[in-house]
Amino acid sequence: GLPAEKFVCEQYQDVLRLDESLIDLVADRKLPFRGAQALLKFQSGDQREFAHSVASRLTLTSNQLLQVAEWLLDLLKSTRQDLRTFLVKNQLLSILDDPQGDGRQRADRFLSAVYALRFPRLWGYKQKFKASSQEVLKNIEGLKLEAPEPFEQEGFVLQAQIRRRDDLDRILEMLARKKRSLNSLFDIML
Repeated sequence: GLPAEKFVCEQYQDVLRLDESLIDLVADRKLPFRGAQALLKFQSGDQREFAHSVASRLTLTSNQLLQVAEWLLDLLKSTRQDLRTFLVKNQLLSILDDPQGDGRQRADRFLSAVYALRFPRLWGYKQKFKASSQEVLKNIEGLKLEAPEPFEQEGFVLQAQIRRRDDLDRILEMLARKKRSLNSLFDIML
């Protein structure tokens, strides 16, 4: 029942080399098959810990799994800690145990927390940009200001929701008044 492509068979063979607890999560569709191979780089104890503490509590997409596996592996190597110790020392278990929200929302928060640990300087810029952009658009409806993705890219993204002709005039007037504040956002960019 498998597709004939050789790489798919190799992916299945790779996933079968994972710790049994991870294989069970993949089989139960609680962990995406695509991306599970990234967990092969973890020590077997860390694979079990990832299954028990992380994957069983979050609803990760394939891309999130690939990212969090890469970032956690980098952090574990640099700190020379096992996954359990790292999760405890960095208070990541509180995100995993948080009853607020569903598995996807916890996954987003967990990914953000790991990102902040892996890229602290970049995270600081993002947070500064977010706070500044919220201040710039304070009391302005219909506009949304975001950093580009990836953050290292130049500029920022300004979205406007315009329903009527007079909304356009109102938004253009507000932007004209906020020109200096908008220009200050360029100082935050990398």
